[in-house]
Amino acid sequence: MATPESRLTYIKYALFFYNFLGVYGILCIVACIFELAGAAYILDNSTIWSKGTFWLKDRFYQLIYETQRDNRAYEIMRVIQEHVQCCGSYKYYDYSDVHIPIPNECRNQITGNVHKYGCHEIFSHYLSTRSGPLAGVALALFILQVIAAFSAFHMRSLIRRVERGETNYKRVSSKG
Repeated sequence: MATPESRLTYIKYALFFYNFLGVYGILCIVACIFELAGAAYILDNSTIWSKGTFWLKDRFYQLIYETQRDNRAYEIMRVIQEHVQCCGSYKYYDYSDVHIPIPNECRNQITGNVHKYGCHEIFSHYLSTRSGPLAGVALALFILQVIAAFSAFHMRSLIRRVERGETNYKRVSSKG
């Protein structure tokens, strides 16, 4: 037999979970919006010759100009050019345009030839090949969040029905 204190405790817990499920459902919807916006942003800005490509081109030009004065910019360009095997922002002559000698990182370590492609083109290609799977993960998370939000609101409505004393099933008559 349930005591009044135990019924009060049950009501407190039910109200807590009822409110918690509502907040959780709303947060899932907010997360869905951000995931969808993130996937759209990734797909829009990470393809070849998108806004991201031109931003990279300008940023690499800026780093080249700063290499004489800023050691951090020099290290960034050195690491990128060595590991990605690119040279300059657009081509290797970006250095000669600002009267800077072509760094050794712009050269193939075996042949000594200067790398043909600029870093903005290599990076754009790198990002475009990985943006599809990344957007796919974001859309998969979007679907999971929609399911979670639907489940939270459904459980919330079930708690409300139980508190009202409503049943979720129809009784079967026992004629037989």
